Amino acid sequence: DPAIGGVAGNQRYRSSAAAEGTAEGERAYWGFDRLLKVAESRAGSTISATGAIYAIRRDLFRDVPPGVTDDFYTSVSVIAQGFRLVFVPNAVAWEEPAQSGRGEFRRKVRVMTRGLRAIVLHRSLLDPRTHGFYAVQLLSHKLLRRLMWAPLIVLMVTSPALWRRGPIYRLATVVQGTFYGLAVIGLVPGRRARLRLVDLPAYFCLAMAASLVASWNLLRGRQIDRWEPTSKDRR
Repeated sequence: DPAIGGVAGNQRYRSSAAAEGTAEGERAYWGFDRLLKVAESRAGSTISATGAIYAIRRDLFRDVPPGVTDDFYTSVSVIAQGFRLVFVPNAVAWEEPAQSGRGEFRRKVRVMTRGLRAIVLHRSLLDPRTHGFYAVQLLSHKLLRRLMWAPLIVLMVTSPALWRRGPIYRLATVVQGTFYGLAVIGLVPGRRARLRLVDLPAYFCLAMAASLVASWNLLRGRQIDRWEPTSKDRR
């Protein structure tokens, strides 16, 4: 298909008995993300490709600037040049989950910081006048999701303060308290007991904390140009 400039493959995580609860939460999240990618691809283009497995036409490759996530920058460059990026779920790359929440947090901060910088450099893709519905997808999927920590903090602070104002505020306080309580249990270092109820809240809060740090890195101009893996990142 001459309209297709790149193909994004399907990254999947293996189940690991040694991994902490956040790894199981990430596996559950990627199942949801896969559904999004299928829908995005049907709507025109999926947002971007994962570095685990993707391909683009050779003549569409552009030099990758420092401080960006290279797979994201390279794959969205295909769309910037007027071609489609499609998702193929049958092209699968299997990866091992992070063995610790601390290692996963560091990885997410790095990836999100570099990804946000890539969006800044490719900000023309956020213009719906030239890129149509893809601009809306990119805004909601990659930018607003990275900034979700802001309204969540506001909600967490205001709900208890408005406890006496009505049942809706009390319900919001209880729901948030329960959710974050489960997340704290799931984030306990060294936890190996399989309690699926806490895995997703733990991963969600870890990702939100990483996006907060990444947003701060972007605002203060901190670039992450290189990364040397250590033994701690593999545990």
